[in-house]
Formats: sequence, structure tokens, C-alpha cells
Amino acid sequence: MDSESSDNGSGEVPQTTVLNEENEDARMRAYTEEEEENAGDKGSPKLEALPSSQSPAATQQLVASSHTARNATCSYTGQGKDVNIEHLHLHLHLHPEPKEPTTSEKGDKTDKTEHDTQPKPAASLVNILSSAVVLLSISGVVMIAVSIALYNDPPKREMKSDFDLVKVFGNGVEELQSSFTNQTERFWRILKNRGLAHLRNTNPSQPLVFLLAAPPPAHDVVDCLAIKLAEKLDPRHKRNLAKIDGTEEKSYPADSSKRKMDDLLKDKFLAGHRVALIHHLELLPPPSPLLFYSYCDDQNAPHKHVAIIFTVHLPAEPSSSLSPKEAEGTVEKYLSNEVWSKYEIDAVAALLSRIADTVALMNGESNDSVKAFCS
Repeated sequence: MDSESSDNGSGEVPQTTVLNEENEDARMRAYTEEEEENAGDKGSPKLEALPSSQSPAATQQLVASSHTARNATCSYTGQGKDVNIEHLHLHLHLHPEPKEPTTSEKGDKTDKTEHDTQPKPAASLVNILSSAVVLLSISGVVMIAVSIALYNDPPKREMKSDFDLVKVFGNGVEELQSSFTNQTERFWRILKNRGLAHLRNTNPSQPLVFLLAAPPPAHDVVDCLAIKLAEKLDPRHKRNLAKIDGTEEKSYPADSSKRKMDDLLKDKFLAGHRVALIHHLELLPPPSPLLFYSYCDDQNAPHKHVAIIFTVHLPAEPSSSLSPKEAEGTVEKYLSNEVWSKYEIDAVAALLSRIADTVALMNGESNDSVKAFCS
């Protein structure tokens, strides 16, 4: 012990201590290399080899510090040639075993798993209600569009009849011709040809429209002839023909009269009537006659299978110097220049183009047989 103290006091490091430190340094480097090889494939953290350039005292201090940090202990045996490192402590530090989850962690994990596996609701109540509102809105728009379409263009009715209308009308015109003997051949030809052409057409493009114009000598027979003509066109409803009389409507406001006439025509045509009579067209309160523009349209009329017969009582007889065509033209001039002169020219012209396309100008009848026939 004294010698060791003497040696230490001289400032020189004993050779045995140096050898022990060098051996320890070598063993630590070898162990570090072995740990690096074992941990390389597992991605574990690696121990860096202690540099050999450090002094033995610094090396010993570094090793001791490292052992302290890792809860590892070193023991020297024999002459310091063997170093026993508690490998288990170092290994557990470098390669920690997986921790057993705590009870709270297990509960959190279980709750998360159950939450992930629970079925999600198909849609929220708000989304369902929103979708329902959208569907109802679309349905409402579609229903309104269909209603408008049906109002403007009602479904076509198949006009079944117990009568051979072509035959009934043809024979009926001949009977009338034998009774109203003062009418011209042109007059009867217009009525018969136009009427038969319409009845033979199973899908007419427009209604049959007659405008029977009567100068004063024919005032007492024109409405009678119109009724008889309507009975030949629609024999099924001869007892309850659809009629509008200007002498009755002239006392009503135009809007009210137009509304009433429109309702009557719709009801009658939808009920299967084939003819409507409008007596004294010139007396209807303007502008209510504009209603007939749509009913007599050549393309978009709502009831194309029907016939509409107008009568007009002229204030004077056309000049005898006029041709039959020119005489018929005076009817249109009378309506536009006198009856409806206060109203828009274009609207009146459009109406006349529909209702005055087939004008039949009557002559007066003087024989008593006609008066008896119409009474």
C-alpha cells in the first residue's frame, strides 16, 4: 500500500492500471461493435465506439458515465483482464420490451374499435327532409306544367256517333236547299263542300267555321237556317245545341260575357257536342269576341273536331254591282270598320282571318213555307 501511495504521489500512473484501462477500452470497443451488428437489422440505436485517441482517464470517465445512464454496472475481476457488464440492463435500455397497455389504454382502444365498426347512419334527418322538399317542388312544377298543357291543349276525344255524319249532313243540306229556294248555288256549294270535307277528315287540323251573313231581307231566316244546319252536323244534340246570343249578351260587361261564353263552350265541347251557335256576332260586347280567335285557330284550336257557326245581321244589302266574292268581302269590312273600329286593328284582323274565312252571304226568303219551317 505504501509503495502504491509513493508511486501515486510521484505523478506516474502504475503500469498495471494502464494495462487494465487499455484492456477495458478494447473490450468496450469490441462489445460496442457486437451490439451494433446485433441491432443493425432491427433499426435499433447504435453505440458509437469509443475513440482510441482519448486518454485512459477520460475513457474510464466516459464509460462510467455511460454505465450510470443505462443503469449498468461494471466489476473487475482477477487482474482487470475480464469485464463483466450486466448485459440485461443495457439490452433492455437499447431494445425495450413492448409495454403492456394499461387498463385505460385498453378501454380507449376498445371504444375506438367499437366506434369504427358501428354502422354509420345513411343520412341525417336534415338531408332527408331537404331531399323530400326538392322532390315535392319538382313534382309540383311538373303537375303545374301538365295542367297548363291540358288546359291549352285538352286531350283529344274520340267522337263516336250513332249516325253516319257524312251521310246525315249531305242529305240534310239537300233538304234545306229544297226549302230555302232563294239561295244561290254558290251558297249551298260553300256549305256542303266545306262541311263534308271536315266530317270526312278523321284528324282535322282546325274546326269547321261558317259565317252566315244576312242583309235585312234575310234577318228573319238566317238564324233559323243556322240552327237547321247545326242539327245536321250534330244530330245527337239537336234538342240542346250550344247557343250564344248577342242580343242577350250585349247588356253584360265584356269581361263577364267573355268568361260566361268561354265556360259554356268548354263545357259543351268536353261533353261531346260537335257544334256551337253564336247568333248576332255583331252585338257581342267588344272585345269579348276576341275569345273566338283561339277556338277558331287554324293550328292550335283546342277542339278541332267541332263546328262553330256565326250569324251576322248586316245593316244594308251589298251593292248588286259587286261580284259574289266582293259582296262576301263586305261582311268583313262591316265588322272591322264599324262594329270593332275602336279596337286594335291587328287584333281585329287576326280574329277576322279565323272567323271570316268561309263567308256565306244569304238572300231573303219570301215564301210562306220557309216561315212555317222556321217557326
